[in-house]
Amino acid sequence: MPDTVLKIIEDVKKNYILLQEPNLHKDDKEEALNFILSHQNDDVYITDLIGDMYYNGIGVEKSYRKALSYYKSSAKKNYALSMYHIGDMYFNGIGVKKDYSKSYKYLSKAVKLGCKEASLDLGVSYLKGLGTIVSFNRAFKNFTLSQEINSKDTSFYIGYCYYMGYGVYVDYKEAYKWFKKYENKDSLYYMGLIHLNGYLDGKPDYKLAYKYLSEASGLGNKDAFVMVGDCYLNGYGVVKDISRAIEIYREGREELKHPFSYAKTGSLYLYNDDVEHNIKLGLKMLKKGADLKSDIAMLYLGKYYLYGLKRPNYKTAKKYFIEGVSLKNPDCLYYLSLIEEKQKDKVNSQIHLDEAINLGSIDAKLKYAQTFITDDRIQRRNKAFRYYNEVSKTFNKDALYKVAVCYLRGKGVSKDSLKAKDYFIEALRMGEAKSCYYLGYLYETSDVIGKDLSCAFKYYEEGSSYNDLLSTLKLADFYMTGKGVDVDSSKAIELYEKARELGSGEACYSLGMIYNDGKIVEKDFDKAKDYFLDGDSKGNADCQFMLGYYYYKGYSLKHDNAKAMKYFRLAAVGGNRDAKSFLNELN
Repeated sequence: MPDTVLKIIEDVKKNYILLQEPNLHKDDKEEALNFILSHQNDDVYITDLIGDMYYNGIGVEKSYRKALSYYKSSAKKNYALSMYHIGDMYFNGIGVKKDYSKSYKYLSKAVKLGCKEASLDLGVSYLKGLGTIVSFNRAFKNFTLSQEINSKDTSFYIGYCYYMGYGVYVDYKEAYKWFKKYENKDSLYYMGLIHLNGYLDGKPDYKLAYKYLSEASGLGNKDAFVMVGDCYLNGYGVVKDISRAIEIYREGREELKHPFSYAKTGSLYLYNDDVEHNIKLGLKMLKKGADLKSDIAMLYLGKYYLYGLKRPNYKTAKKYFIEGVSLKNPDCLYYLSLIEEKQKDKVNSQIHLDEAINLGSIDAKLKYAQTFITDDRIQRRNKAFRYYNEVSKTFNKDALYKVAVCYLRGKGVSKDSLKAKDYFIEALRMGEAKSCYYLGYLYETSDVIGKDLSCAFKYYEEGSSYNDLLSTLKLADFYMTGKGVDVDSSKAIELYEKARELGSGEACYSLGMIYNDGKIVEKDFDKAKDYFLDGDSKGNADCQFMLGYYYYKGYSLKHDNAKAMKYFRLAAVGGNRDAKSFLNELN
């Protein structure tokens, strides 16, 4: 750029600053304005600056029409900042009719030319599919670019992406950090939800949840206003007051005209045991919410027709889920995929499940993971593990448990006993009793963890106290063999009986063999036979072998080779190795 142009630009800047002085003399103002306008064609920066003057009413009468004209003039010369200004006007409908297609055209070109100012609006365009396709990856990329120069406005959107898993893995701690940077009505709302659901450490903080939701409500967030009603309904961070909750929902409906309030009121009368159930009123409220385009009302209606009747009404449920899908509700997509699966429409079921996952549905992620974690294709196993891992960030006990099992068995991820142990402990902390068995197993067998039979015993004992079958069986084995505890055959028999009542065929076999061998109790083939018959009804191959053996030997049962062969065959199919040799002998 020639020195003369640089000198003109510097003089224009000085006069522009001069125009903003509140007590500037009229003659001086006119002189400064004339100087700037006289150089409007000398450089695109000056042309754009004059656009700013008309846009903000600096030194001239405010005129969006004239501002747009100047912006377009410099934009034709590929001035990126002017392209951003035009895109922003079309994006927000300032001085022109909203036109997302035009806004996207100008914003995307501005960003390509290096204008970071345009990246926030462009990110929102990708996030919501405004004038372009929905692309969470591109949205997140633009938000991070915008953050370099516009941290206040961008911090919410970056936090929202981490909260939803849009363009990045779900990370509630990272989301909270970004929300906390600039506390506006929306960031406060999501901070409240994070505390309400215990997404930071697995323990809800209802006092902070109520605090942030109340603050967000006070600043005008309508969803937060309704969620304050939920706090009163359930006693979250405030004294439980159902009447106050109902009043808040009413205010939301009648004063704020907020569809979410209808959804909450309808759900209250359909499902909450603290108020008298009123199906007619509940459905009326939900349908009103649906008429007002509440995706939550559509979700509740769909679930009612799917699960709330004696027989599912798939047609009506599907109708509401499809309406919810049109509003991009991820859970409506998930339930739509379930109906399609029931109706044997596998192609659309998988398509809608994938779309639900992309929009952040936790249930959809768990469904995919459960289906494909044992798939032959390594890419699907890896993706299944990734979804389990993402959902585990919500402190979902089932997801935490499944992540632990994946690390233990090397499904979708490399084996890692230490990580498995950590996840089992976290799952147990959240109430997943099945973790006790695996923690006991690790301390019983793993050299990586460090074998510790007394520690294994404690975990098996804790699992048994929660009526976990596998833990109860192992605890019985420990008492029988003296592992990690003194031998106590009476206690072992008591625990085997408990495991049998919990449905264990293996426990039936152990009890049957105790009476068959007669080493710690008096030998009793009749009692042994009864246990083996119980185990057979539970599909236990070892019990089936012993029944074959009893028919073969005539123990407590009349000798019958045909029946013996029948049970040996069942046992062989079930994996009992000894059964095959007896079959050969009988043949």
